[in-house]
Amino acid sequence: MTEEKLKSFIKKQNDLKELQALIRSEYNAVHAVTATVSRRSTRDLSGPTVKTLERIDQLQKVLEKAEDEYLTDYEEIEAWLRSIPDLNIVAIIRWHFLLGYNWRETNIKVFKKHDYCFARTKYLRYAEANHIFEEEPE
Repeated sequence: MTEEKLKSFIKKQNDLKELQALIRSEYNAVHAVTATVSRRSTRDLSGPTVKTLERIDQLQKVLEKAEDEYLTDYEEIEAWLRSIPDLNIVAIIRWHFLLGYNWRETNIKVFKKHDYCFARTKYLRYAEANHIFEEEPE
């Protein structure tokens, strides 16, 4: 496991959230269009409503594919975390990389100290000793 893979996991989390927000906003557009159509008392749902629903369907497919990739990466990271004997390191990695907390918040959660250096230093020492910064052979 490399640090780049852990950082890319956070990016995938953020991408999923953005995609979910985009789908929600598209649903708001559908409600606005159907409300306008119903006020005109026409039953013709072609045009913008159908296009929006098609766009939502496409976004749902992209979201499902992204979620599958996310879950695969999550399972791989969890398997790697189970192999780490130091539970403090596991907690640091989980809070910082998997849950997206910054170093100060991670330090508060793991060690109850209002400083970012302790958790970060402990992680960096572990990472250096276990070659997390190096590229994985393919």
